[in-house]
Amino acid sequence: MPVSEPDNIRQIRSYQQTSDLSGRDPALKGGGGDGTFDDMERRVTALEKAFEKVDSKLDTIIKDTSFLRGKVDAMPSTLQLLGFVVAIFVAAGVTRYFGH
Repeated sequence: MPVSEPDNIRQIRSYQQTSDLSGRDPALKGGGGDGTFDDMERRVTALEKAFEKVDSKLDTIIKDTSFLRGKVDAMPSTLQLLGFVVAIFVAAGVTRYFGH
């Protein structure tokens, strides 16, 4: 029984058959360009500006996350809370036993 080619291999072979010898893909379309690399510098510059915004927002998220992590680390653990509750019951029992 012959095994069929995966879709991505078929796409690669189709691409290789449609590209010309200059290395340019005549089927290259999309991304708002005209299908060539004529306007690539402007498009890369726009992407770099957008990345700077994303990068600054990511820095803010990292700072906020580290602040929250510090707050969570400062919270008492379950064992500490349980010990506190037991200490209150012991203190209440001692005062009841010794206090008339």
